[in-house]
Amino acid sequence: MDYLKKALGAIAQGLLFGLGFSIAAWLAYFATQTYGMGQEATGSRPYAAMSEGPATSPAPATAEPASAEPWLFSEVEEHSTADGRVFFTGKVTSKGRSRATGINIEVNLFQGAKFVDQYSSYLSGSIAVGESRYFKVSCGCKDAPPARHDSYKIQVLSGY
Repeated sequence: MDYLKKALGAIAQGLLFGLGFSIAAWLAYFATQTYGMGQEATGSRPYAAMSEGPATSPAPATAEPASAEPWLFSEVEEHSTADGRVFFTGKVTSKGRSRATGINIEVNLFQGAKFVDQYSSYLSGSIAVGESRYFKVSCGCKDAPPARHDSYKIQVLSGY
């Protein structure tokens, strides 16, 4: 009986230790995200489209950002594979004031002036000020290709 009591005590002690560690880790994460990232890089503020171009042209679409916009797109290209898959590749550069993580890149497809489809992808890790990262946004799949389009706009939807 004494053996069972000791075993249950050890299990309870381990659970309480794990719970305490989890709470401490969550508080440290919350404090870092709230106070350590800078005000201009927090939240889900939508940014204006930084790169746009025709879907039929593989030439890079580059746009200089407005001074208030923290992202610059370059080397943006649309690719089509033989099986009908479409994806966009390019490079995004951080022009903000602090390191950004959780970058969500969104591609909006248009037929003329009409919006027809939307795809997005997250970049893992973080981007320091002045640093560039390559990205790829896949559109549709083999069995469900993206809507017919003749132009696109790429933007950073959110980052913190």
